[in-house]
Amino acid sequence: MIPLVILSKINEETCKNKINKKKRWLFTTFTDTYLTIRADRKIYKINFQEIKYIEGQKAYVTFHTNKRRITALTSLKELEESLPKKLFIRIHKSYIVAIHEILSLEGNVIEVNDLKLPVGKMYKEDVLKIFEV
Repeated sequence: MIPLVILSKINEETCKNKINKKKRWLFTTFTDTYLTIRADRKIYKINFQEIKYIEGQKAYVTFHTNKRRITALTSLKELEESLPKKLFIRIHKSYIVAIHEILSLEGNVIEVNDLKLPVGKMYKEDVLKIFEV
């Protein structure tokens, strides 16, 4: 039996409008010192200096800050492309870390405060550059 596929024409402009509406709801903005993100029906302003690390879980990310945790619907990849490279580094497929929060590197593990986070093989070389090793 051959599966039946029904294709419908979608107006390109209508499709773009729907995507843009969705993006506005999930919108994350960046300035030199902070980002704003929508989560939990609120808009949060998060200073870069407050972020310890960002953890990705499929379509969501959790910002771990000095004061709280905020989970938002966005991808870690989108954040990585937008965050300032001088302040943040991707260390694993599931983690972006604030460079100023990194205390040590032992093998493939980074210490951030009392927490130990894994360093992925793909990211090890970039992490070593921070330590100038």
